[in-house]
Amino acid sequence: MKLIAPSYYKKFSCLADKCPHSCCIGWKIQIDRESEERYSALCGDYSDEIRKSIHRDEDGAFFAQVDGGRCAHLDEGGLCRIYK
Repeated sequence: MKLIAPSYYKKFSCLADKCPHSCCIGWKIQIDRESEERYSALCGDYSDEIRKSIHRDEDGAFFAQVDGGRCAHLDEGGLCRIYK
């Protein structure tokens, strides 16, 4: 596998809810097969919502977008509810 990243990658630090932009708005958030299997096996309060938000197309699995291209898992402050 060949990894391609910008030169500033190692210095990058996510600003979370203080970020003026979001990589989870307007981007199709792809889900690799291993992660999709892990999400499918989850238990708990939020697990059903995660599974319902997974869509598929010819490129594979991805998270649904809502409200102007926002990932379905962003909260009001722009933080990912999956990671929280």
